[in-house]
Amino acid sequence: MILHKKGALAGEPFADLNYPLIETETDWVLTGFSHPNYLAEFGAHGQSEFYATSSLDLAMKDAFRKVCRFIMNIKGLSEDEAIAVMSAAVDFSVTQQVVMARIYLTRFSEDFAAMKMNETYRRYFAADWLPARTCVGVTGLAYDVLIEIDLVCRRESVP
Repeated sequence: MILHKKGALAGEPFADLNYPLIETETDWVLTGFSHPNYLAEFGAHGQSEFYATSSLDLAMKDAFRKVCRFIMNIKGLSEDEAIAVMSAAVDFSVTQQVVMARIYLTRFSEDFAAMKMNETYRRYFAADWLPARTCVGVTGLAYDVLIEIDLVCRRESVP
């Protein structure tokens, strides 16, 4: 497995790379993020905005754009040609499944007792798959964010 880093790509077709790129014997692995450069987008203290606006849809759009541009660069194709290749040869998949969430609330009585937490939690998971959850009231979090969430994920088995 090779992790391609920007500094070592001079002369390569993907020298303008600004995201992680992994190469295996058989695959190129590109990742999509809701906000690929959240510090530039939201500022140094934008963690709460980052968490409030992140979504799988945004991450998939980012992955699509990166894969399209990557194929255009390494194969010298137009955008339409790259999309045609993607429709036949690219596999987008979510590689992790949430099995547990640890949630830290700085305004516990307001956010949890008013049922906001439960309502919000249910919006992000399928009704038949609500991961185990621990919800804790805390007196403060880094950068004065109001909520912090840690997710424990199960990776798909790799054949």
